[in-house]
Amino acid sequence: MLLDNYTLATVHRYAELQEVELSDRHMEILSFTFNYYQRNTVGPALYILKKKLQLTTAELNALFPHGLSSIYRWLNIPIHSVETGCADLADIKVSAMRQVYLDNNATTPIRKEVSDLLCSYYSGDMGYANPSSPTDMGKEAYSLIIEAKKTFADLWSVDPEELYFTGSCTEANNTFFQGLGLKNLENKGHFIVSAIEHPSILKTVRFLETLGFTSTLLPVDSDGIVQIATLDTCIQGCLDKGVQVLATSIMLVNNEIGTIQPVEDAALICSRYNIPLHSDITQALGKLPIHPKEIGVTSLTCSAHKIYGPKGIGLLYLDANIPVPPLIHGGAQEFGMRGGTENPGHMQAFALAAQLVEKERDVENKRIGELQKYLWNGLLKIDPDIRLVGSMEKRVTTNLSVGFPHINSRSLLLGLNKMGVYASAGSACSSGTLSTSSVIEAIGLDTKKYAVIRLSMGRQTVKKDLDYLLKYLPNLLDQLKNKKR
Repeated sequence: MLLDNYTLATVHRYAELQEVELSDRHMEILSFTFNYYQRNTVGPALYILKKKLQLTTAELNALFPHGLSSIYRWLNIPIHSVETGCADLADIKVSAMRQVYLDNNATTPIRKEVSDLLCSYYSGDMGYANPSSPTDMGKEAYSLIIEAKKTFADLWSVDPEELYFTGSCTEANNTFFQGLGLKNLENKGHFIVSAIEHPSILKTVRFLETLGFTSTLLPVDSDGIVQIATLDTCIQGCLDKGVQVLATSIMLVNNEIGTIQPVEDAALICSRYNIPLHSDITQALGKLPIHPKEIGVTSLTCSAHKIYGPKGIGLLYLDANIPVPPLIHGGAQEFGMRGGTENPGHMQAFALAAQLVEKERDVENKRIGELQKYLWNGLLKIDPDIRLVGSMEKRVTTNLSVGFPHINSRSLLLGLNKMGVYASAGSACSSGTLSTSSVIEAIGLDTKKYAVIRLSMGRQTVKKDLDYLLKYLPNLLDQLKNKKR
């Protein structure tokens, strides 16, 4: 069993604090111990480690500063002994524990209206036949899919035939880029993507490079805004070399720092050269108006679980004039774009979630915007040297990306978690790793000086949540500043 992201982050931080360079042997011992504890609810004794891993006492003490105690502490396993071991990262005591969820950019709780719909679907009240079945029940199931697409078509002013449900936004992004790659395998081509795109785009483009395609990363300024003037220069440079630009990609709202990107300006440039423009709008749903044909984009992608819908359902809008081959082959589902039996319940749930957040958009933007200002002012009172990451003027109201000076981000996250405050250091798709976020690298922030934490609010966030954070945060910061970085 692999270590989960939280445990992995804890292990890396303890190793840093105690100046231990983690090796494959460390990870083998830690993974075995973690797996043993998951099965037996107690950590393995030394004789078990000796028997299973041939771990001697000498090797144990050479690898871990406090022997078995270190292993238990690093993995957050209860220590059933009086042996002195390494201390906790931070000793946080609160008078009344409160669960404060500030990680809505990672995922959101399913709202009651959507949950009720899903319960109705899974109980069979909405039918359970295969949508591809020619029976009356099958036709009823298929009608649920058509209804869901019509909802999005009405919201976005597009044709239902231009919408394709997927298993996630990641799959939708892969469908678009790998589809273009499959269409152009013979002559290859070039992709232009912003340096702060989601990993599902950046990694897909890197994969296509292994097949002979090339790419350019559009730079961003210190506020994390794409420098749009470089797009025209980049396209013209490709044309001068006789290289075909297959597509450009700029997300509408960045998932880590909440910055709103100049997608409409990019669309004007791309239209002059007749180049498709793709935009991942996952973090923009319910926060900004979405009208792809007005914006001038060729394709959009998004997912339901960022707008209080279920996980496991995404959506691809693709202009009818830019067809791409399917990523998943099989039956004729999704107009032949995605084989596999559909999930009408999740499609309906996604459509309902989209309707609700769009209806509430203006009211929630105002309410959460006031909370955003309140939180930012409260943080500045704690430490005037705290840095806002990104632009305050060009960002969505739900996001505050904050740089805490002279603090380690993993220690801060783990300390917040102990007091019941849940946040993240970047994209949820790459949490638990040691590498600096590509977004933070792109804006040039010194991560040795600042711990960057993403605080993302949602429908359930209230002022009392922020008061709780602001009450206990000073003690946590003081403790961490006094510990070795």
